[in-house]
Amino acid sequence: MIAPRSLLGGCLVLPLVLPACADPEVGASEAEPDPVAVEGADEAPAERMGRVHVRLDRARTGTGPARRDEDGAEVQVTARFVAYRGLDEGFVRARASLPLLPTDLVERDRCVPEDRVLADLAAEAELDTEPDPGGRELVLVDAGRVTVSLGEVVVPVPVALVPDLLPYMSGVEYAQQVEPADAVTDLSEVAGLTVRARAEGNPAFGMPALDVDVRVPQAPDLAVERSPEGTLSLAWVPADDASPLVLRVEASVGDGAEASAIVCVLSDDGDAWIDLTDVSGLDDEGDLQVSASRLHAVTPADGTFGELQLVVEVRDTTILPAP
Repeated sequence: MIAPRSLLGGCLVLPLVLPACADPEVGASEAEPDPVAVEGADEAPAERMGRVHVRLDRARTGTGPARRDEDGAEVQVTARFVAYRGLDEGFVRARASLPLLPTDLVERDRCVPEDRVLADLAAEAELDTEPDPGGRELVLVDAGRVTVSLGEVVVPVPVALVPDLLPYMSGVEYAQQVEPADAVTDLSEVAGLTVRARAEGNPAFGMPALDVDVRVPQAPDLAVERSPEGTLSLAWVPADDASPLVLRVEASVGDGAEASAIVCVLSDDGDAWIDLTDVSGLDDEGDLQVSASRLHAVTPADGTFGELQLVVEVRDTTILPAP
């Protein structure tokens, strides 16, 4: 049960990212796939979508006066630009790791058992796997040089090949991770700054040069207390724009068993509580990892590359020991 001081309930299904495999040592010139001849392109033009996702992540340990901040905030950047035809959008999003954002799918103040979500996503990704020459195509487009800037800091984002998991799937993706010592020392220092994403583009796939920016959201500054009875009490700093909070609670388990988790979207009221004994899909006996995120997303107004987004996420993560 979740309650921002009122009774709430219910569950919806939320797709999550399934990361693609990549070889980070492959350079841009080696990674570029051979041009794909699109037979029948005049009759079935390629659909397009893409996302540049920038995440600033701060880790904490403990609660209350014992809470300890790790050094700095890690910055992670991923970027994927997709052109496709003859395939369902849900299948493409699953295969290309471009799910809809949780804030676009889940009602406020609801929780989602993650194991159910992953099962649904895996089923979606298994559709349409038989070869169909000339009828299906999924290309992760090489967009040339990609950079992301946070204020005065410019982060180049390397390119890597994506394995040809399907006979009609090929291309590249972009990923970069910057350790805290090389990134930002405090999330409070970057709130309100501008993140700017640039890419050279690829005219062969109808992708013009990209230059788009979005404001960094305010860090949640989450404080969380765990009771022996299985209740989480949450408090955070509400944002000026009242953007919703995305919460993920993961339970770590021993003996090699897989961790269980739930995902929630909360109204930005500044406090809430969750009765873990009333939430399916979560083993709350061991340590808990609680992450709270705010996201800002923008889509270029020209719409020349379909559903292209720049997403900036600020995330606080707290580790809570078993009671």
